[in-house]
Amino acid sequence: MHVFKVKNVAILKMFLFLVFSWLVNLSVEGTKCEINKECNLYCSKGATIKVASTKCKILNDVSLTYTNIDEIPKLKPFSITYLILKSNDIQHISRGIKELKIEKLYLNDNAITELKTGMFEEKQSFRIVWLENNQINVLQRKSIPMAHYLYLNNNLIKSLNADMFINIFYVQYLYLDNNRLKKITASSLMGLKAITLELSRNQLEDFEGMRMLKDLSLTNNLISSLEINSIPKVKNLNLSYNLLTSIEANMFSDVYYLKSLDITYNCIKETDLKLMEKVLILNRKFNEKCMLNSNHITQMDIVLILNSAVFVILVIAAIVITVYTRRCTKFSKHLTNPDTPDTPNAQLSYDRVTNAVYMENDGGYVEATNVYEGNQRSTILLYNENPTDIWSLQAFRAFFNS
Repeated sequence: MHVFKVKNVAILKMFLFLVFSWLVNLSVEGTKCEINKECNLYCSKGATIKVASTKCKILNDVSLTYTNIDEIPKLKPFSITYLILKSNDIQHISRGIKELKIEKLYLNDNAITELKTGMFEEKQSFRIVWLENNQINVLQRKSIPMAHYLYLNNNLIKSLNADMFINIFYVQYLYLDNNRLKKITASSLMGLKAITLELSRNQLEDFEGMRMLKDLSLTNNLISSLEINSIPKVKNLNLSYNLLTSIEANMFSDVYYLKSLDITYNCIKETDLKLMEKVLILNRKFNEKCMLNSNHITQMDIVLILNSAVFVILVIAAIVITVYTRRCTKFSKHLTNPDTPDTPNAQLSYDRVTNAVYMENDGGYVEATNVYEGNQRSTILLYNENPTDIWSLQAFRAFFNS
C-alpha cells in the first residue's frame, strides 16, 4: 500500500512538470512577432523577432519599443518608413544599419555613449533621427547622420565642430538643448543653413552666430555679453535666463530681419532705443543670478555703491552731532549752582568722584585723584584761574568721564 502511494506521487509530479513545460512553450510561441499583412512589425518585451518570407518590400512601421534589445536587429533588405527602437538597452549602433533605407529613425532613450565614423553611410539620408536622452559624449568626424530633423538633446556633448556632421548643409532643424556645450564659435556650425537651432540649457558663455536662421533659442545659459554682429540673421530670438546687462542693435548682423526678442530674466540695465522701436521685446523679469554674480559689476553699480557709502557716512555724522549736543546740554544744567544759577563755576556733586571740583574758599581748582587715606580725600591743586575757564574745563571732563 505504501509503495502504491509513492508511485502515485511520482506520476503526479511528472504530470505537473509536463503541463508546466507545455505552458512555457505556449507562452514563448505567443511572444513571437512577425510581419503582418499591413507590412508592419510590432514586438513587445521578451518577444522573438521572426523575419520570414513576405511579399512586403517596404515596412511601414517597425516598433521594437521596450524589448530590452541591446543591438539593432537585421532587417535587410527592407526599406523602412518608421524604425522605432526607443527605450531599449542599445549601446552601439551596428554598421548593419547602413544597409537599410530608413525614413525616420528613433533611437532615443537608450544607452548610446558615442557616435563613430562610419556608423552611418555618407549617402544615407533620413528625414528624422532621434538620438535624445542617451549618454553621448563623443562625436567623431563625420559621425552625425544626415537628417532634416536632428535631435541630439539631453546628452553629454561638450564640444561641437562642423566636421562632425556628415553633411551639415542638409540639416534644417537642429536640437542641441540640455547638453554641456560651453562655447559656440563661427567654425562650430560653419555651413549650417538650419531654420531652427535649439541651444538652450547648456553652459554657453560665448556665442558667435551662423548665416541665417528663423528661430534661435539660447535660453538658460551663462551669456553675459555679445560681440558686434555676433547674432546671425534671425527672425525670432530667445535670450531669456542669461546674464546680459545690455542689448544693442549692433549685436545683430541684420536687425531689420528680427521680429521678436525675449530677454526676460536677464540683468538688463540698458536697451537700445532704436531696437525697441523696431522689435517686439519681452523684458519684464530680473534674473536672480545677477545679484550673485560678482564678476559682472558695471560702472552704474560702482556709482550706486559710492552713493550708498556717502549716505551712510552722513547719517553716522548726524547721529554723532546729535548725541554730542544733547550731552553738552545735559552737563551744562548739571553744573549750574541752584543759589547762583548765572554763575558758571558751580561746585560738582561728589557722586562723580573723578571729575574736577572748584574750591570756593580760595578760588582754586582741584582734581580728585580717587586716592583715599582713611576717610580723607587727597587732592592736588591744579589751577587758580578765573571762574569762566574753570567751568569750561569742568564741563569738558564731566562729558568725557560720563
